[in-house]
Amino acid sequence: MAWNGRQQALQLTNIEAFRSYLQSLNFSSWKPSGIVLHNTASPTYQQWWHSGTPPNQRIKNLKDYYQSLGWSAGPHAFNDGVSWWIFTDWNKKGVHSPSWNGTRLGVEMVGDFDKENPYTDPCVKVWDATVAMFGEALGFFGWDCNGTIIKLHKEDPRTTHACPGRLVTKDRFLADVTNYISEGGDHGQEPEEPRSGVVSGIGPGDRLNIRALASSSAPPIAGYIPPPSSVLIMDSIPSSSRTPLAI
Repeated sequence: MAWNGRQQALQLTNIEAFRSYLQSLNFSSWKPSGIVLHNTASPTYQQWWHSGTPPNQRIKNLKDYYQSLGWSAGPHAFNDGVSWWIFTDWNKKGVHSPSWNGTRLGVEMVGDFDKENPYTDPCVKVWDATVAMFGEALGFFGWDCNGTIIKLHKEDPRTTHACPGRLVTKDRFLADVTNYISEGGDHGQEPEEPRSGVVSGIGPGDRLNIRALASSSAPPIAGYIPPPSSVLIMDSIPSSSRTPLAI
């Protein structure tokens, strides 16, 4: 079977590079409708970093293994706590979860989270990197942070194993992604200078809601702003379809 994954995985070492990568893609042929969380289980985090095989060779070995199975691609990314490895381009169908290969992205956390704790050192670096990747993906695609958009692999009815591990709870992951989004993403990003603006371009009978989070499903916290009100814009959260503003 022809291999549709990347011939060589793209190594990204900061979240700005991931944003740029997403913005470089053309989604006219395929666009995902959600995203699935996985863990590698084997290799474990300990094996990935401390068994003598460097990460770039492990990624190549995974590609060779998937091809030996006759797969057309693999998951879309692997996060090892240092790098985001783009394994299958995000505008192409991957192979990672039987029911969702054709519709969803798949992201692998390096570790065995039946045994290794994803919330403490050293594995928390993988957790935090994955939270950031999901937060950026949700913002880019204009998705809400909820259990319909984000799935755990074990929620696939055609899957029999407990990926991404029994120590991973969906509520915790959704809460951490929500917090990442509400805090404006990467803490290392230089904040924007505050600027003034005027509410405009709203049709008759429509209104601009003020919400607690950068999500259309978040509840309004202070009513709404009618045009042509003046506001002070503190920051923005770019996405592919909308740009929530912090005011």
